Amino acid sequence: MPVLTNTKMPIYNCVISIIVENEDDIENSYKRICKKCNMNFEAGNMEGAVISGDMDKYYLLLNKSHLSHNLIGHELYHLLYHILKDRAITDEESSAWISGYLNNLIYKTLERQQLYPFA
Repeated sequence: MPVLTNTKMPIYNCVISIIVENEDDIENSYKRICKKCNMNFEAGNMEGAVISGDMDKYYLLLNKSHLSHNLIGHELYHLLYHILKDRAITDEESSAWISGYLNNLIYKTLERQQLYPFA
């Protein structure tokens, strides 16, 4: 499971792991993480996923074959939702700040791995 980054977010006391894999590998990583987090695994054709096992660790999985701005925006929303919900944060400014931070984190990580700009 190639983890591209484990980023600590001290202000929210959590770590975000970004994982980008090929179509054949992403479902296996999803199963492993679900098992590790004591969660049920739902099989299906997967373009991306966010797993929130607890409040201090979040996993963002992206299928390399489906990388697009749409997919990233979609999964970013799920990630943002879980982080804020777990902390009962509802104010707009906090939501906007973390959204921008995560967006930047994802694209910089993809760029470092030469996965962005998309082919």
